[in-house]
Amino acid sequence: MKYCSGICIKLFNIIKSSVLFCRHHCHLLIRFVILFIFCLLLLYSSSIHYYSFYCTNRFQQGLLEANKRNLWNTINGVRNKFMPILMPVCDRPHYLKRVLDGLAKVDGINETLVIISQDCALSSITSILSSIPSHIRTLILSHTPPYFSLPRYVDTNEYATSANVKFLLEFAFEYMLADGAILLESDLIPSVDFYRYHQWAYRNLLNVNNSKILSIHAFNLYSTNLSDPYTLFPRGFDSWGWSTARTRWPWFKNQWTKYKNWDSIVSRTAKQDEWICMLPKLSRTRMIGLKGINVNVYKESEKKRFEEDISLLTKAMTSSTTQNTLCVICGKVSGCFTCRECQKDFCKRHVVEHQQELSKHLDDLTLDHDQFRQSLTEQIQQPQHHSYIKQIDEWEQESINKIRQVANDARQQIQNLINQHTIELTESLTEIALELRKAREDDDFYETHLKQWKEKISRLKNVFAQIPNFSIRQENTNIISFIPKISLSKSSTETFGKSIGNIRIEDNGQVVVKDQPDGYATVRGNGEYASEQHRFRFKMEVNAMAGMEIIEFSSMEVISLDLMATEVT
Repeated sequence: MKYCSGICIKLFNIIKSSVLFCRHHCHLLIRFVILFIFCLLLLYSSSIHYYSFYCTNRFQQGLLEANKRNLWNTINGVRNKFMPILMPVCDRPHYLKRVLDGLAKVDGINETLVIISQDCALSSITSILSSIPSHIRTLILSHTPPYFSLPRYVDTNEYATSANVKFLLEFAFEYMLADGAILLESDLIPSVDFYRYHQWAYRNLLNVNNSKILSIHAFNLYSTNLSDPYTLFPRGFDSWGWSTARTRWPWFKNQWTKYKNWDSIVSRTAKQDEWICMLPKLSRTRMIGLKGINVNVYKESEKKRFEEDISLLTKAMTSSTTQNTLCVICGKVSGCFTCRECQKDFCKRHVVEHQQELSKHLDDLTLDHDQFRQSLTEQIQQPQHHSYIKQIDEWEQESINKIRQVANDARQQIQNLINQHTIELTESLTEIALELRKAREDDDFYETHLKQWKEKISRLKNVFAQIPNFSIRQENTNIISFIPKISLSKSSTETFGKSIGNIRIEDNGQVVVKDQPDGYATVRGNGEYASEQHRFRFKMEVNAMAGMEIIEFSSMEVISLDLMATEVT
């Protein structure tokens, strides 16, 4: 009992002494706490200002490196027209690698410049940035905040991101003098048409007079695969893959905060100033930094709001743009290019596909031409008519001592016919080859040219397929009665090609059918003849029930005809 009372007395004395100390020195404690808090605030503020100043000083470093590598050219004081892609990166290498892999597949990525502001000097981030594919032009600007800065340990993410984003935008608009810029965070995987989408949006929405559109965004939480890729609607500002124009940068710069939640402040101020931020119905980015984001879900509750937003978009665009024609492919994108040959309108995206399609057709024709030429070359080196040569050789062996000269003449006759046939085809192919090469070098060809070249090659193929057949006819003479004389005769493989009137051609040009008994009809063959005598055989089948048919043959005197008529009951 005495022990417990002693402890209580000691505790009471300690508390009493503490109260007396605080009573006499309270003002000193208060001053110390206030001074400590003030020092922390001063350290935080000075670190932020120093960090921003450090970012600003890197402008000169970036310009020197860009000019040294000629990352953008200047012609008569005007820079090349492209939208740089700005990427602030820090400490998420597993996300950054996936984003850069997606960026390498973006259409048009080789036309622009990717500027990366690297916050924090992590070796894993530096290693990934050093392995960027060579077809992506990059400008990497690395920096770290002051080592003893309070934000480095307390609030690095928001604080550094805000400074990084502002630095990138200021570098693009005030030093590069870019007309527009795209900002892509390091946890957003871009779609293949990410760059083309922002190009189209800048040209049609941002780069117009009196436009109240502040920014174009690429992310949509409720995106679906069935969404129209070029339908946009107004929404609040967000920082997930967006672009803006240099004419909007002064507004952004005045509203910027050096502290966290800079995007929320921009969104709130933009709404107050009646700016419009456009989001796509079909998302052009996939968020991988947040779990469950960007799933293909479309909420029915959003339908009414979408309709209201689209109505607002129509009103906003009507006051700033003129009526455009529609792309013949997608049907909803303003057509900015008209093909002179087919007179069809194409948007920026599909005019490239149209040109690629024409180039593919030209490549196919060139390949077809080369394969055909190879077939001709093989025929010259190893004639397909070796069986006839063999017959002549056998005949020659039987009478080698008596008719060598006749055999030589016969071989030469066959070879001349083959050479004449192949030379004519080779000359025609050479003319087509020159036309194809000139069209490719001048980049001046359209659907009509492709069709003409295709028809020419097809005709040559038909001629090649109809190479003359030869038959060997033996004649007995008084000079060499015990050995039959050898000679050559050329048989025709003529086919019907063109017709006029109520008549049709069947069986690969071998049959002509006329169903109606009345009316006049004509048909002509594919071959052309100017000399010598040629023999043709025709078989006519006349339906006795349909009446008598009168068939007239218009031909030159050099052609003789063998006709056979068969009556069909």
